Amino acid sequence: MEFPKSLTTIGNNTFRNTAIRSMNIPDSVKSIGNFCFADNKWLNSVSLGKGLIRIGEYSFYNCDKLRKVNIDCVEAAAVGDCVFKGCILREVTFEPDLKSIPINIFAYADFAKNEPKVSQLIDLALLANNMLKGE
Repeated sequence: MEFPKSLTTIGNNTFRNTAIRSMNIPDSVKSIGNFCFADNKWLNSVSLGKGLIRIGEYSFYNCDKLRKVNIDCVEAAAVGDCVFKGCILREVTFEPDLKSIPINIFAYADFAKNEPKVSQLIDLALLANNMLKGE
């Protein structure tokens, strides 16, 4: 699926319960709505573009085949709860210039055990959490 370059918003429930296998959110998109890709049983990889500022609640909820996430957005400030709840993530990569991981982006997500990239993510998330608590 290819989006027009003028697209800035993907609304609530837009691709909910569809058969999309892979999704590249273009840099022009600023907002993804609540439950936008939820309950998609075939989605296995997603790339979040650089321009993304808002990620709605439960955007990828219950996408149980979702394993690979690439996060290019460096300014995502408004992130809903449980974005990846119900996903078993194996590989998460970040934009090299990323300065912070948005709060709650991985709340209630499952991570495949013994995956080196995931363990690095967990270490980074724990460090960030401790920094927020002032530890």
